[in-house]
Amino acid sequence: MQFLAGIESELAPRSYGLLLQVVPTLEAELAMLEKWRSTRRVDGVFLVDLALDDPRVDLFTRRGALPAVIVGDPSVARGLTSVWTDDAASQREAVDPCSTPCGTPSRRVS
Repeated sequence: MQFLAGIESELAPRSYGLLLQVVPTLEAELAMLEKWRSTRRVDGVFLVDLALDDPRVDLFTRRGALPAVIVGDPSVARGLTSVWTDDAASQREAVDPCSTPCGTPSRRVS
């Protein structure tokens, strides 16, 4: 929810609204995204929960596509703009002995 609030806080001062559309299937989502593209009903999209070789990415990598931001691992973005938080890396760094100020391993993590 904080992610959506953050997007909205950046869009609102620019007089843009955020439309959230929930669909029951991937096929329904693809049809909706294609309709939005063909009618120019929206100015751009954020795509979330992508999988490897996700067919939604194809809609936004071809000529005449709407602008899209991939919310997820850049490896599935196929050149589209992406934003991502690598929580696993920050967790590893937090418990890595080399990350302590004096370089000595910690015995406890709290």
